[in-house]
Amino acid sequence: MCSLSENAFGARIENGILFIPAELATLAGQGPNLSVEELLSVLHAFPTTFEKGFCWTKGRFKNALDSLVRILDGRVSRDYLHPESASTRHGMGATAPPDAEIRNGYVVPFPAGFPLKKK
Repeated sequence: MCSLSENAFGARIENGILFIPAELATLAGQGPNLSVEELLSVLHAFPTTFEKGFCWTKGRFKNALDSLVRILDGRVSRDYLHPESASTRHGMGATAPPDAEIRNGYVVPFPAGFPLKKK
């Protein structure tokens, strides 16, 4: 997977259809059932997954994402192209359950030790 093109991840548009490399679809987790909007959402939400999966630096990933956004500009809602500028309503956010434990910044929502036992 480390040989993917930095130019829009190797994606191209032909006759109004976006073609993406199989490696990109697989890493995005949907395979052939991936919409353009889902792809953009996953790319924006989980950049580190793609950086590691493609053996890229943050700069290379950003260049690839920026070039993909450029080829999709005018074809996809700007909310998906630039989600940081989208006017979205945020919910109250996820909170840890009352009996959760926090270790090194991670929530351990159940008492330590598996299997989980009913109280």
